[in-house]
Amino acid sequence: MFIVLMLTAGAALGVFQARALAGAVFFAIPVFAVFAALFHEQVQSREQSAGNLAVWILAWALGTNALWLTSTPQAVASSSSQIAAPGCRLTDGIAILNRTPPGVVINSFDMGPWIAAYSEHGAVSGPYHRNESGISTAHRILTAEPEEARRLITSRGGRYLAWCRNAALLETNAKGLVAQIERGVTPSWIRPLTTHSGAELRLYEVKSQGSR
Repeated sequence: MFIVLMLTAGAALGVFQARALAGAVFFAIPVFAVFAALFHEQVQSREQSAGNLAVWILAWALGTNALWLTSTPQAVASSSSQIAAPGCRLTDGIAILNRTPPGVVINSFDMGPWIAAYSEHGAVSGPYHRNESGISTAHRILTAEPEEARRLITSRGGRYLAWCRNAALLETNAKGLVAQIERGVTPSWIRPLTTHSGAELRLYEVKSQGSR
């Protein structure tokens, strides 16, 4: 009953809020302590069969951090490669950004962490559940018709535009800013910082008022 209560409390905490599962480990500690005592008792028993002992050892391994700590770097690397998107060349794009004066970047949401972590610029959008305002603002700007996009960029204090080739940005509005740029029609009020080819990263700087 004790074990059931502890596991139920941990599960309820996770249902209440997913990231609270990190705190659920405190409920698992006494459960694991009981398990460790039972495991020790089974190992000391002469009647313990080799098969049952193997199951206990496997359960012990799964109950410790060893397996998860060794698999985490691979998971992080996998997720990072998905965010980087083959052919988008985010590393090169960040290097270009770092050669420009710091400013606010109107970006597709998947690029936010890269911009925030590896440049001196501010990213409007990022893949975070509390960033719904930034995500919707950036998406609205990138898919709005050019003059509306310009107005929104000015109101947001944006200095740069950044995105990787994205079907969703193209399909949302065929007359939108990104869709037009991808067709080769670039508004006069922005200038490219990267070459326009394939699925590479797109970087543009918003020209200051009066500049040409």
